Amino acid sequence: GGERGLTAWLGSPASAVMTPIFKDKKMTDTEIRQLIAFFDSKTSEEESPAATASFFYSGLGAAALLLLLFGFLWRNRYNATRTPMVERAKR
Repeated sequence: GGERGLTAWLGSPASAVMTPIFKDKKMTDTEIRQLIAFFDSKTSEEESPAATASFFYSGLGAAALLLLLFGFLWRNRYNATRTPMVERAKR
């Protein structure tokens, strides 16, 4: 719970992976306070819906441009195989 729980966990992590790593390298109180301040600053920042929409539409536009580019580059890929097959089938 909250800052108290995070401070306790960072002081002595109770996970199977972190305990051997931090057994001999305990975090100082200053490091713990700095980490908690950093986490608080990141959770208080909210991403605006306009930024999210802008990112989404930028990705959509980039995907459309890539599809158009690949369509242009590969426009003649069937000429060596499909066109002769269709011509032979017409005879």
